[in-house]
Amino acid sequence: MDPQRSQSRAPIVPSRRRSGAQSPGKIPLSSSPRVKRKPDPIDAEVGRRIRARRVSMEMSQTDLGQALGVTYQQVQKYEAGRSKVGAGRLQSIANVLEVPLSYFFEIPSARDDSGNARLSAGRSLADFVSSPMGRALNRGFARINDSEVRRAYLGLVTRIAEREGNRKQDAGE
Repeated sequence: MDPQRSQSRAPIVPSRRRSGAQSPGKIPLSSSPRVKRKPDPIDAEVGRRIRARRVSMEMSQTDLGQALGVTYQQVQKYEAGRSKVGAGRLQSIANVLEVPLSYFFEIPSARDDSGNARLSAGRSLADFVSSPMGRALNRGFARINDSEVRRAYLGLVTRIAEREGNRKQDAGE
């Protein structure tokens, strides 16, 4: 061996760990327990609104996914709140679903004074609107062209809802 070449090389130091050996105190990734992340209430509400609008347009998850360039499974994750929707992606979703970006954030006081999530009223409304009865009701209402008939219908529904609310109050619910 050439003496000049051997001086220019850094000495080779053998590794202390053998192949496959673990550092003390380290848990291998494969055996660590998976912690399921609970969806953030705001992410869940945005997901419900995505689903409600998609269903009201009679669009499948596959169709929405293709329009966005993602899989239907990813759309499922967005709708369930298991995957956060970035700003750019949400704008694309709004464009495909033909709604303004603000549609996803019209959440009346989503947090109470202490900062805790409070979405039960919005959640139940979104759940109803995306239900078969809610979709049928909305489609039927949308087909009424006469504004006076619409107002009369709205008045009727409001009075029935108030009566129902009073009945529940009287019963102590």
